[in-house]
Amino acid sequence: MEKPIIYYQPVRLIKDEKFSVDEIYKYNICFKISNKHCMISVFDTSTNRCLVYEQYEIEKSIDFIDFLEQIYKDHAFVSAGYWKKIILMCTTPSFTYVPEEYFSKENALNLLRLNTVINIDEVDIFHSPHPHQHIYSIFTIEKKILRWIKGKYPYQEIICVHENSAVLEGLIVQPNQLEMRNLHAFIDEKKLTLFFFKHGNLYFLNTFPSQTTKDLIYYVLLIITQLELIPSEVSLVLYGDILAQDNNYNELRKYINRISFGQRPKELSLGFKFDEIAEHTIFDVLSVGNWIK
Repeated sequence: MEKPIIYYQPVRLIKDEKFSVDEIYKYNICFKISNKHCMISVFDTSTNRCLVYEQYEIEKSIDFIDFLEQIYKDHAFVSAGYWKKIILMCTTPSFTYVPEEYFSKENALNLLRLNTVINIDEVDIFHSPHPHQHIYSIFTIEKKILRWIKGKYPYQEIICVHENSAVLEGLIVQPNQLEMRNLHAFIDEKKLTLFFFKHGNLYFLNTFPSQTTKDLIYYVLLIITQLELIPSEVSLVLYGDILAQDNNYNELRKYINRISFGQRPKELSLGFKFDEIAEHTIFDVLSVGNWIK
């Protein structure tokens, strides 16, 4: 008898007691996709509350579309056809940000190509406005993933965003976090993204490979130097895959005195079941729920 194929392993499953399948028409569902994981979250837009957060680790030999098909089949409510909106959040390294006066939909591909090589046969180009910052993000999503989403949810509005845009929107709703002494570091799947603001406006945003602790330290200190900040005075605010007991955190403390962990957007509510997870570790997911209604 053949062994059944294992497509994924659940890492974390949280469901708020207020979740109701009868009210899915009021909920947005978000799929955050990466090479190794998929996060599924649900937000009640009428109460601005996160109701579900689930993280799945995809088996190494499994194609992502096969995983999506399996989770769609297995899951209790993912296959519901009456969600308010479908949010697809990507983690692609192909992205850029441009001032709104230079942006046009027709020129988005050319603007993105200034930063990276694009295979237009494999990806579609998307953009998100950030009106409070007077900029647009431009990014790619794989065609096959978008085809799958559209095929499963043909009657829902589908909104595509980049994880960095979610983090950005989560930061700008907290004006006290935009002080010039704050450097924001989002760590996610061996990537480090740094955000820095001047006078409330985004001044620096970039993503770096961070395979090791040495990589993390190097890029943080490099950008502190390039921004002409003083390590003893800068406040480093951490988000994503880092905890106080981690080696990465302990090594950062050797170079930077002021380190703290970010907090979720205050407008978004969470039930007690979310107490088991540090809010800063899913800041991007919580921020996208607070951003897109």
